[in-house]
Amino acid sequence: MNLDYLWDRVRDAAPPASEIAVLSPAGTPLFQTRPLPPGLVERIAQERRKGAAGHFEWGRGPETLLVDHAAVFLKPAFFSDDWTVAVTQPRSEAFAVANRFTRILFLAIALVVLAAGLFAHVQIRRNIAPLAVLKEGTRRISGGDFDSRVEIASGDEFEELARSFNTMADHLGKEFRIQAEMGRIVQTILGETVREKIVRALLDNVHSVVPCDSARLCLLEKDGRESAGIAFLRKELTADPSPACGAALPLRADEIDRLKSLDTSAIAAPGGEFDHFLPQWPGPPPASLLLSPLVSRGDLLGVLILGYRNPPDLTREIPIRLRQIADQAAIALSRARLLEELTENDLGTLQALSRAVDTNSPWTAGHSQRVTELAMEIGRDLGLPPQEIDLLHRGGLLHDIGKLGIPSSILDKPGRLSDEEFVLIRRHPSAGAEILGPIPNLEKIIPIVSQHHERFDGKGYPSGLAGEAISLHARIVAVADVVDALSSDRPYRPGWPREKVIGHVRENAGLHFDPVAAEAFLRISATWAAPGRAEPRRAAFFGYSEPVLHGQRECIEH
Repeated sequence: MNLDYLWDRVRDAAPPASEIAVLSPAGTPLFQTRPLPPGLVERIAQERRKGAAGHFEWGRGPETLLVDHAAVFLKPAFFSDDWTVAVTQPRSEAFAVANRFTRILFLAIALVVLAAGLFAHVQIRRNIAPLAVLKEGTRRISGGDFDSRVEIASGDEFEELARSFNTMADHLGKEFRIQAEMGRIVQTILGETVREKIVRALLDNVHSVVPCDSARLCLLEKDGRESAGIAFLRKELTADPSPACGAALPLRADEIDRLKSLDTSAIAAPGGEFDHFLPQWPGPPPASLLLSPLVSRGDLLGVLILGYRNPPDLTREIPIRLRQIADQAAIALSRARLLEELTENDLGTLQALSRAVDTNSPWTAGHSQRVTELAMEIGRDLGLPPQEIDLLHRGGLLHDIGKLGIPSSILDKPGRLSDEEFVLIRRHPSAGAEILGPIPNLEKIIPIVSQHHERFDGKGYPSGLAGEAISLHARIVAVADVVDALSSDRPYRPGWPREKVIGHVRENAGLHFDPVAAEAFLRISATWAAPGRAEPRRAAFFGYSEPVLHGQRECIEH
């Protein structure tokens, strides 16, 4: 055997920085590239007895060696015991490549993170500027500056976003200006109480919200056979801005029913449903008309008509806006009609009007009349002179006139009122005072109407007046109003028994009620009879317990 050649091949095949030894069966080194450390030969012999090959670590710290050993089988060919080949390598050398790779890997990761951070920083800085511009534009719009524009020339999605933002600002600005103008028109209309002034205010301003070439308002009046309209015409594009009366517009009963059933405005064009309106138009017939009925409490008061020389390009919002204005005009005209009746009649008109208020809800039928009679009885018990009793008579009849503006769906609601309905109910004293304000001969009863829901302890509404700051007549009507309300059936609870009502007045004297007025009622309570009712109904029938009903509706309504 050429040992030199063999060992050269072994050295070539061995891993870097490794040492090789060949041990005899007795453990004597036959060959070794470097002498083995003391004790390692014995350890190899121990490991050899465990198996023909294996590996282990020897030593501690930086001098730790990784040792692999394997048997060389000589018995089959040479009839000799096996030799042992052992290869040792320092642990530090064995993992040097891995350590270098780990360092390089972490360095590469750090470089990637740094590069990504720099790129992100650049991108963020690039995006922050457009975002800051958009933020400033949003701030200006939230402050009401709808004419501000956002200018971004980045050539990317931010520029497209800026264009969309400016379009949105245009739409918002236009919508807010229209809404503000609608509010001004409604305020102007509702601020008038004379029919002619309402018509003038409507026709002078409707074109600023709903563009048109001319406008006409037909007010319907009964002639004994069919309804005819008195037309007030305004041609917006002429030099003469004043409304002028036009010819009457006859309407059949079926046409009136159809107009009342419209949920929004309707278009009248040749060959359409309402094309017979076109020949009635003064002057050359327009290409089309936009009709919006004026309906109040189920009655058709008139028709607001806008004329167009060319077929208009109407968006979805325009018919809705026109109907909103028409509804407010109907309220104003309805109120004006009521005021006209009040000025034409005296007590008979007041009685009829009080019945109209009560019939707004079947649950309050006769309420105003009963409140009036009881208030007058209390006033007589207090020794008030006849002229003061007359004030109680008139004020009692009209104390709830402000409820004319409250839908019957709220008055007849069997369940809990929403916050918006709550606010609407609480407005009826002030609304009643506003209705009666323009009528000079009813000026003295306005405190009764506006204060009959004030409490003696100052916790009432609408002004929170207390004690003698409340009109004496209003304090008397307050007692009568609550007594009749509690003793009458309502959709949200049955009427209270007579004894319970009397006990309520006694307990709330000095709190809700003027103690003098409450004592007067208690004196006459022996002769007072609660309103007749049908078979009593339990509060649970309506889904609410009695304390809840009294806690909410009674405090709000009475």
